[in-house]
Amino acid sequence: MTRQCWLVAACFGIAATRVDIGALTSGAETSQVSGAVLRYEADRENWNRPSDVIHALALGTGDTVADVGAGTGYFALKLSRTVGTSGTVYAIDIDPATVRDLQARVRAERLTNVRVSQGRLDDPGLPFGALDAVLISDAYHEMVEHKAMLRALRLALKPSGRLVILEKTKPRDAGRPRDVQSRNHYIESSIVASELTEAGFSVVDRVEKFAEVPAGYGGGVLWRIVAVPKGRVLGLR
Repeated sequence: MTRQCWLVAACFGIAATRVDIGALTSGAETSQVSGAVLRYEADRENWNRPSDVIHALALGTGDTVADVGAGTGYFALKLSRTVGTSGTVYAIDIDPATVRDLQARVRAERLTNVRVSQGRLDDPGLPFGALDAVLISDAYHEMVEHKAMLRALRLALKPSGRLVILEKTKPRDAGRPRDVQSRNHYIESSIVASELTEAGFSVVDRVEKFAEVPAGYGGGVLWRIVAVPKGRVLGLR
């Protein structure tokens, strides 16, 4: 189970009503998405600042982007609309059940520009030098092979590409070892910034208090980092 799915289950505590996404679309295939997931996604519109997250990716129509740790597809579906039918979204997760559910959801909504696949702990399986941007939202702290993962992401990005990481922390975790923070499902931006530098990235933007996570979803503060391959001159759109 991915962190995103775990979070929804923990917050609602019981199996939620399943909603037939296919009934909301004209697709031939149906996708059963839980009512808990849909409520969680609706709530995120109010506090997760999704439009600002996507803006940080600096995407345009026809671009190629990856959502690594895609979970139920909250950002992948938004990215599909952002890059348009001429673009490509790679939605990657390591949990087989999550991948199957997201594949069904994408098919039901007829998102022909979204490619869902299962990655490995050390490699998301993305094409070399093909991506304009990569998003990791609330998943980096779970990446036990983070050095190998960052190396793979740097190789997958174009020289002009960028990596956006959105994560959360709590004051109580300040200064604690990385493994302790990750076990608590949090991680400080300073730790990630150092790991990015070691992996060949330059951090070009870092917002410590990007958003507040409601107590009902575990609390804490979301931070956001934008990084680019070293040597690149950043050009904002």
